[in-house]
Amino acid sequence: MNKKFPEIKRVCIYGTGGVGGYFGGKISEVFSTPQFSEYKVYFIARGEHLKAIKQHGIVVKTPGRIFSAKPTLATDDISEIPRPDLILLCVKSYDLQQAVAAIKTIANKNTVIVPLLNGVDIVERIRAILDTGMVLPACVYLGTHIESPGVINQSGGKGLSFSVLKEKSLNIPAKMLKSFLRRPG
Repeated sequence: MNKKFPEIKRVCIYGTGGVGGYFGGKISEVFSTPQFSEYKVYFIARGEHLKAIKQHGIVVKTPGRIFSAKPTLATDDISEIPRPDLILLCVKSYDLQQAVAAIKTIANKNTVIVPLLNGVDIVERIRAILDTGMVLPACVYLGTHIESPGVINQSGGKGLSFSVLKEKSLNIPAKMLKSFLRRPG
């Protein structure tokens, strides 16, 4: 690709449940180190889960370890966060339309949106509402759930993969995203 894309420094986890909490927790943990102090992560969550994250951060339990991390900000109002470079869209299918309508208010042509939810038509459903940004088809291989408010339990799977088969036609900065996701942590 000839176009130069900005580095990913601001990440929004939209839907900080099992999947979003797992990835958001991992990203927040890495961003909490001094070498990544200019990087920010924002959680969009709701209810008692949001309240617990605001008070104590998020706890992630995996088969190999337990860790906790704090996002830059946890909120239920997307207008409280600055325009993100990357949005991990981690809602259930029945919440997709409302989530994408909210994302539309802060996304621009350089925003990378990675939907991490079930459905073969997710990209098309997003594009029916959102005409900006770059939507990268993805698939999550992960068993997670909210164990209790503010606590995520990961019991299976190893992560995520995303499609680069249509990289040129979708104009997606896959190399930039791969580099970001391979950072320590």
